[in-house]
Amino acid sequence: MTKYWIAKFVADPFRGETKNVGIFVEHNGALATKIIGIREDGIADNRKIRGIFPQPSVFNQWQNFWNRCVGKGDLKAILNGNTANFYVVEGGSVSDTNDDPIEKVISFLYNLLVSDGGAAEAFALNELQEGAMNVDMPQAEAFQDMSVVLEQSLSSAGLSDATNIHPILKDQPVSGRSVEHRPSYSQQNGRLYIMESIDLSLTKHKVIRERAGWMAYMFSDIKEVHPSAVPISIIRPERDSSLDAVRFARSVLGSTSEVIDWSNEDQKSAFLRERTRIASTFG
Repeated sequence: MTKYWIAKFVADPFRGETKNVGIFVEHNGALATKIIGIREDGIADNRKIRGIFPQPSVFNQWQNFWNRCVGKGDLKAILNGNTANFYVVEGGSVSDTNDDPIEKVISFLYNLLVSDGGAAEAFALNELQEGAMNVDMPQAEAFQDMSVVLEQSLSSAGLSDATNIHPILKDQPVSGRSVEHRPSYSQQNGRLYIMESIDLSLTKHKVIRERAGWMAYMFSDIKEVHPSAVPISIIRPERDSSLDAVRFARSVLGSTSEVIDWSNEDQKSAFLRERTRIASTFG
């Protein structure tokens, strides 16, 4: 089991707005970190952090402290060394790392939780590492195709129309316990509904597994802050249900969200009717 922790910066403790600035990972008995503003050669580059920290030199001290603790394997000192402006919290655990080296695990988590690129950058990184072009179509195009189908359906049903009382909104920020997310679609009418799509018919099975894992993580993280939230996974069904990646995706998404099979006209129609009802009624 791989565990990770998130370093946070609070610019104004009174407002309580935080920014994730680093990741610590414990993987196969080793401890590693990746901190914003540190180059691959381990040298601090303050050009990357001037717009974030009023006093970059103060953050440099935290960079040095965290790196020293990691070098000693002293996770306890990292967790105890909190202040009002800088602190480290438990992020969670990752079980689907197989034999991945710690560098790959921490790069993925850093891109997902710290980097401005977020999930898109995290998945793009893995596509490059795994040779994403060895599939029927490029990964970005494959997911875009599914998202376009969904967006066209929502638009045709008038669900994105601002004249609705509770329209479906795209890419709106939603707070989670560990990080702020931007689900593809959300709708709120007393309860928060968050929606993501996934294509289980892809031939690149690792990407299916990783996207499903990210969706399940996002759904769970949001529900930590919004317990009544309703996560919804909209899927393009698989070609082969016996694949491990497909079984994994259906398992984690089935346990963390409602699953809508977009190829099933009954499920699709029921989903659109419910979204229309919520869009046009008060809470």
